[in-house]
Amino acid sequence: MEQKTRNILLVVTRGTVGGAQAVVLNLAKGLHEAGEKVTVAFGDGDYLETECTKAGIRTHRLTALRRSMNPFKNLSALWEMKRYFDSEQYDIIHMHSSNALVATLSAKLSRAKPKTVFTVHGLSFLDEGVDISSMVRIVYTHVMRTLLRFVDNVVFVSNTNAEAAKKMRLTKTTTTVIHNGLRTDELHFLDRTTARRKLAQLAEVEILESAFLIGSIGRLDMAKNYEFLIQQVALLQSENPSIQACVIGEGPLRSKLEQYIRAQKVRNRFTLVGEMPLAASFLKAFDLFVLPSRYEGFSIAILEALSAGIPILASDVGGAREQLPYTDLQVYPAGDQGAFQERLKFLMNNESERSKLAEANQERSLTFHIGATTKAYRRLYYANVTKMPSH
Repeated sequence: MEQKTRNILLVVTRGTVGGAQAVVLNLAKGLHEAGEKVTVAFGDGDYLETECTKAGIRTHRLTALRRSMNPFKNLSALWEMKRYFDSEQYDIIHMHSSNALVATLSAKLSRAKPKTVFTVHGLSFLDEGVDISSMVRIVYTHVMRTLLRFVDNVVFVSNTNAEAAKKMRLTKTTTTVIHNGLRTDELHFLDRTTARRKLAQLAEVEILESAFLIGSIGRLDMAKNYEFLIQQVALLQSENPSIQACVIGEGPLRSKLEQYIRAQKVRNRFTLVGEMPLAASFLKAFDLFVLPSRYEGFSIAILEALSAGIPILASDVGGAREQLPYTDLQVYPAGDQGAFQERLKFLMNNESERSKLAEANQERSLTFHIGATTKAYRRLYYANVTKMPSH
């Protein structure tokens, strides 16, 4: 006899625009279309609420859930979620951010005792690329290791993160690797000329027709390491007068990065565009997409750039090697200035190689479709259930 549809809750700390939020939204839509009963819960921000409502997906705001290492705030979130789980009787609680991980304790304390899944979208403070004190790292490791013991299924988005977590003995439960996927039917890219013109208008900056435009999309925070990219543009500008760069995104390091741009004397070459709706639609404006991150899980920005069919240069962190073809040209050791400049100069001077990479990247993008991601998660949800619904 066919099993009933599961009542699934996806939990993420923030409902704002971002990588994890895009993953949650894509997955929620995929589950909804597969006939599952799905709800998305989050703390602050309106992005997820707006987009889920458009898709006919239920949402719930968790007022106590915030990005914080304060144990009292997390305890408040724990009890709020426990009360909510009691009232809704979910079959599966799927958590997508570190602070949301306290939901696993809420689930164990609730009456329904739902199955719990936690997706590790990146190792965050535990990644070797993060510059934090050893004490903070020890505390964070202990907290993560403790909470993960209560999770039924731990999922990693890249094999690199899964292997690193194994070495740290973060989890004793069976782990699974499920790559993030995109809804390619919702991706629409402006052509190169239109994208450059509109980007220049919105950013209030002149983009020369002859410019070799390096671009990135990401949050202006420590993880993305945009000061490295600013430094490289400064070092290369004298011998490469056509070089320009811009970053689409917002974040806490904006003022610091603006100061660094002035200090490196690249104000006429490097622009912080700010947050923009449908940022991915501008990707074809870039001659090269660069992601210089200190750490990543499985970058949504890289997936979007793959779909846009443009060459990419990314630091060798997280799932970059699993995402990109021709890694000898498109991946460099994180923070390695010499390797970065060697690859960048080669790509700047070889249009035929850029065209080859663009074509290969677009073909590779077909691998990372939300349909495959949704199917993998549904298999995980229905593990130990006699039969998964056929719809």
